[in-house]
Amino acid sequence: MRSVFFNLTRVTRQEVAAFFYEIAEANGPEAWRWPVGAESASLYLGFYDDLLAEAEDEDLIMLREVLGSLPDVSVVVNVSGRIPGEAEVWEISRLVLNQFQGVAWDDAIDHCWTLAEIESNALFHGHRFFVDDDLGSDAGWHVVAERRHVRVTRSGQRLHMLTLRESMAPSVRKGIGRFWLDHMADRRCGVAGESTTRGDVDRCGDQPSGEAESCNRRRHDYCRPAKTERRRRRWRRSWRRRC
Repeated sequence: MRSVFFNLTRVTRQEVAAFFYEIAEANGPEAWRWPVGAESASLYLGFYDDLLAEAEDEDLIMLREVLGSLPDVSVVVNVSGRIPGEAEVWEISRLVLNQFQGVAWDDAIDHCWTLAEIESNALFHGHRFFVDDDLGSDAGWHVVAERRHVRVTRSGQRLHMLTLRESMAPSVRKGIGRFWLDHMADRRCGVAGESTTRGDVDRCGDQPSGEAESCNRRRHDYCRPAKTERRRRRWRRSWRRRC
């Protein structure tokens, strides 16, 4: 889910909450959805209380330079993945920054966006506020998740943020996949932890009939006998196919 942050100064939490109750629809304690009366919300608003804990030192320095101090109130706006969100984010930005003094952050550019910059479509290192020019205008956040996310620093450096899968070593990905297959096999069989008997090995066809050795290979976890004959009959064809 893409997000936008508003860092506001010279305002109290109560004043921000009262304003949100005017322009948005309550969606829980100190939470709102926008626009009002819509069947499905486009934006989800709430307070961001983890700024000091989660923001990097460079971000806090940047805020002090622009605002003169750290913000009194920070707000996070989460954008629904069903929409591109550009028009909705621009509209809520105008509402909030017209009402309060502060700046906006998006999730791609290390820059404090003022209301004047947003309204004028100003560029920062070739990027506009909350606009990903590499995507089509109809792309939702799920399209961004399918590619490497690009983050632009204050100096203009483009950082390619890897997805979780891309950041894993191949051996780690392989191990996770093997664990998941074993886990699902145990669920299907219902007797995790037991080794197969010779009869089960004969059924799977991996070893010639008559050998007393059990089938201990991990990929044959689904060959384990079921607890009841009913389960055994249910999965007999599955054993043959999967082995």
